[in-house]
Amino acid sequence: SMPAKMDGSTGLYRGRFGTEAQSHSAATSLVYGMPWRFWDTWQAREFDNTMVYYQWSTRMDQANWRSMRWDQEIPASDKNVQVHAIVRLDGKGEFWDPPQVNEGSLLYEFLLPGTKNSINRVGYQNEAGQFDLRFTVEYKQGSFDPLAPEQTPSWKRAPRITQVQVEYDRPNVTHYHEDR
Repeated sequence: SMPAKMDGSTGLYRGRFGTEAQSHSAATSLVYGMPWRFWDTWQAREFDNTMVYYQWSTRMDQANWRSMRWDQEIPASDKNVQVHAIVRLDGKGEFWDPPQVNEGSLLYEFLLPGTKNSINRVGYQNEAGQFDLRFTVEYKQGSFDPLAPEQTPSWKRAPRITQVQVEYDRPNVTHYHEDR
């Protein structure tokens, strides 16, 4: 069965590939017969364990995270396929929270690949040890038209992340010192 949205109102995956969710009766069968190549499970401010994402995490004590950038390849430079990069520092906040920087949540959302996306954050209480980066994919309105699927090929395209760069600095640490 399909997971429900966090508010329990409707199914989480209704209206995929940029289509509008349409009503059907409980007695009517709903068939999803599209040979898609990438799961379209992105929903703003929603989460379920069945959602598809790519995540990279690292830990560096006392790091001052300066910026991050990534390079991506999207077939035919399709404008209907949008990659979301969500950064979380120190595990503060959940990935489905709205991106914000305050004491309860240290989330950033970036949409522009190939550019230096500024973070400039030492972190919560100046510790900034944990850096989590999650990529999700959104298929915008018009990615699939059931009446003319050959004219709307966006639903067949999956992005590829080719490079991720994270800029940071840390204070110098002397692990052992001996005076003679």
